Amino acid sequence: MRWSVNKIGEGLGVLGELFAIRFFGRRRPFVVVWAITHRCNQRCAYCGLWKRSEPELSTQEALRIIDELSSTGTRKIIFTGGEPLLRDDLGRLVDHARRKNISVGLSTNGILFASRLPELAGLSYLSLSLEGPEEIHDALRGGGSFRKVLEAARAAKEKGMSLRFYATLNALNVDRIDDLLGLSDQYGAQIVFQPATANLLGGNEENPVCLPEEKYAEAIKKLLKAKKGPYAKTIRNSVTGLRHLARWPHLKPLKCAAGSITCRIEPDGTLSRCGTVLDRGEALLNCRTAGFREAFYRIPPLRCDQCCCALRVEANYVLEFDFATLISVFSSEN
Repeated sequence: MRWSVNKIGEGLGVLGELFAIRFFGRRRPFVVVWAITHRCNQRCAYCGLWKRSEPELSTQEALRIIDELSSTGTRKIIFTGGEPLLRDDLGRLVDHARRKNISVGLSTNGILFASRLPELAGLSYLSLSLEGPEEIHDALRGGGSFRKVLEAARAAKEKGMSLRFYATLNALNVDRIDDLLGLSDQYGAQIVFQPATANLLGGNEENPVCLPEEKYAEAIKKLLKAKKGPYAKTIRNSVTGLRHLARWPHLKPLKCAAGSITCRIEPDGTLSRCGTVLDRGEALLNCRTAGFREAFYRIPPLRCDQCCCALRVEANYVLEFDFATLISVFSSEN
């Protein structure tokens, strides 16, 4: 990869800030994951988030929080859900963040993306859920959804957006990893892998497509081999991150990066580390009432024994100054 002088300078600046955060206790919310809604237009086999019913921030409240994110040094917002494109004001939020010099990513199922593209020109990158070839993807997410993903991927590439796919390793697609890697290469996209957990995402019901431990371990071993070979740049997970996920469900405890360099905003404005910790019933502040800055700096330290969210894992290892993860993250950034 060719790096410009400005890019190198920016990277060194971030490393300096990370050093101060890691070793001197400073805090800065570099990346904020924002679940702008839990409403969804799909009923995926491994997810129960759509069953939640809760208030959502108004447009004005969301704009005010973006102002606060800017003032506290946020570099990137990732809008997710549910399905974030069910918010009619999403384009306005993206534009406001870009005016504040905050990079914006969107994580979506792709169904509505092409029809909303004119208002989403400010996006830096698009993340699409991809579960395998058409018969596998549609079995997990609903008929016709695979074609919508590819339609969204083509539209994003035509607009020059960086493209990423996200795949859950589950009982239906575990034998189709080569197809997922091939599709990613075909569309010039990176792909992130993570396990389908024992319970439905966002709920306590049993996940019907969760893999047996042995089968899952074989899949991660295959990804590690591919990561060291022809798909080194295609697989966005770092080698360290994959080795961590390989232990699932017997995961190594990790110092949580949330409250130091990351956090998550829920649809009603509650600030959490992640959806998993939210489910533990931990007392949390709300950005709408307490303000983002106060809510962020009040997140207490945590050493998590169950982190299997791939990008959270990467952030945690970045904070540990793991060399392989730092190289993977910085070489993948726009």
